Amino acid sequence: MQKTKYPGVWRLPSGGYHVRTSAIDPRTGRLLTRKRNLPKATLKDAIQEVARLREIAKTGGTVRDPKRPTLTAFARSWLETHLPRMTSDLAKARYTEALDLHVLPDLGAFFVDQIRDHDLESWLVKPRKDPRRGRYSPHTVNGWWRVLKMVMQAAARKYYLPDPTAGVKPLPLPQREHENSMTPTELRAFLEATRSLHPRWYTLTVLGFTLGMRPGELRPLRWDDDVDLDAGTLTIRRSQRRRYIGPTKTKRVRVISLPAALVDLLRTHREAMKGSAGFGQVVFPMKGAPGIAIGMKRLQNIASVIGMPPRKLRGLRWDVDVDLATGVVRRPNGEVLKVSPEAVDLLQKRRNGMNGYAAAGGLLFPSDVGRFISPSCLDKPFRKIAEAAKIKKLITPKAMRRTAQDLSRLAGVNDLVTRAVSGHSDIAMQELYSTVRGEEMRKSLTAVVQLVGL
Repeated sequence: MQKTKYPGVWRLPSGGYHVRTSAIDPRTGRLLTRKRNLPKATLKDAIQEVARLREIAKTGGTVRDPKRPTLTAFARSWLETHLPRMTSDLAKARYTEALDLHVLPDLGAFFVDQIRDHDLESWLVKPRKDPRRGRYSPHTVNGWWRVLKMVMQAAARKYYLPDPTAGVKPLPLPQREHENSMTPTELRAFLEATRSLHPRWYTLTVLGFTLGMRPGELRPLRWDDDVDLDAGTLTIRRSQRRRYIGPTKTKRVRVISLPAALVDLLRTHREAMKGSAGFGQVVFPMKGAPGIAIGMKRLQNIASVIGMPPRKLRGLRWDVDVDLATGVVRRPNGEVLKVSPEAVDLLQKRRNGMNGYAAAGGLLFPSDVGRFISPSCLDKPFRKIAEAAKIKKLITPKAMRRTAQDLSRLAGVNDLVTRAVSGHSDIAMQELYSTVRGEEMRKSLTAVVQLVGL
């Protein structure tokens, strides 16, 4: 191209002109370049097109107040002043996560006075993939929207702006065809299927369905702090969610006096942990809790005794690749390696050490590397268990808390006792997690009719 004497106009070798102009985007403050080829245009047409493009850039948005920050800058300052007023550490973590991971990557570059309602609507309906479940539910996205709405309304108040969230509606929520709760008959079938298909999760599942504990309260339970088998009590003092661990949602410590059946179940679970590091658990995790994770130098020493390269030891799992009874280790390529008695003794000590950590003071339900289990670790098992138990409802881990509420009501447990066990702060939350079925309504109304004498 050959540059002409007119700014932004170049002559094309094949004839016609190429025009280009740059301007500051009034909505983001970024330099935008607009360019266009005009193969059949005259020089006059090209000059007029440059002027037109420049005028569009200048009038494409309202004049921005330079004192008004980007959404990222304002959200950071808003968090600094808003979070100290919040009492729940878990809520603080959720607000920060919503902004950092889901809002600011899309809208953070916009100046707060340049965000329009259509920008917010586009953000709401944007397709999103959940790396764990495939997609985010409307409930989750609406939770992020509530945080974004609070930030935008705070910016509108501070800078005397029109509220861009006023006309934006949250995503519609799907109607459940089946309640996320089970009857006593369904629960018995579900627990039997859990015992046979996923015995690792049996104790956790029983506690969840009978005590109505939040999944985040089950994950951080520890043998040394929270379980007293002699007294038959379980203390719920903390909640865990991803990187956050702190007090329970209501900031109350609950001490639950367990029935004999649950005490025996916990005793059996502890003995199983002492006797086995867990079917399929990683033998040499490089990361994890102290007492379970192993360093590279130690791994190299073990590899020299076993006779395998260190990198091939990392994927070995107890009972799947390592059989201590026969002294056999299966390589990743399927080859079976008969190890020496010295190697068997070393592996046995390794397993005893992992068992000792897990059973003595570690977690009741550790992951393969001795850390907290993932919040989504029960999603796939629950789907398979429900299918095996021939339960056609959609059963998720939240069904544990909902089912426990219904079982307590059917068993005639006083509402005050139910809330003391489950940790609901008031009767309104208890009602939210309860499901009244048709048969229960029919029995209740039958009793009313009988009182009338009909």
